[in-house]
Amino acid sequence: MASGGHDPDDLHGSLNHAWAWYTASMGYRMQAANLYLFAIAGYVAAYIASLQAKLDVVAGFCGLAASVSALVFALLGKRSREYLAAAAAPLAVLQDQLAQRVGVDELRMVERVTSVRPRWRSTAYLGNAFSIFIAGVFLSGSLYAFLR
Repeated sequence: MASGGHDPDDLHGSLNHAWAWYTASMGYRMQAANLYLFAIAGYVAAYIASLQAKLDVVAGFCGLAASVSALVFALLGKRSREYLAAAAAPLAVLQDQLAQRVGVDELRMVERVTSVRPRWRSTAYLGNAFSIFIAGVFLSGSLYAFLR
């Protein structure tokens, strides 16, 4: 057993588990973002094609669907941030133990990236603001199509 009563293999296994959870959660978040961008491209193409074909009702519903998808993406982002936070909590503790054990303070990476910063710089704030903005743009486009 190492100092502090912790087996180095336990620390190694715990770090691997926490990193695997974090990596899987981040991968899910990136896949959701890619799917969202793909869906938005489809909605924009359908909206423009519908307007050009003078199918205003179809264009209006494309705009509504895109607005809803922007809000759903914001909710998925919130959920994936919860998963990332669940992984970050044990990672911070494990990185602290590792930093103490090897004497390298820079190993406290979670602590360094979660330091105090202005709220407007957080990914949660920016992602939600962007999603609400996009939902508003598509809602406006939908109203334009319905009222045209």
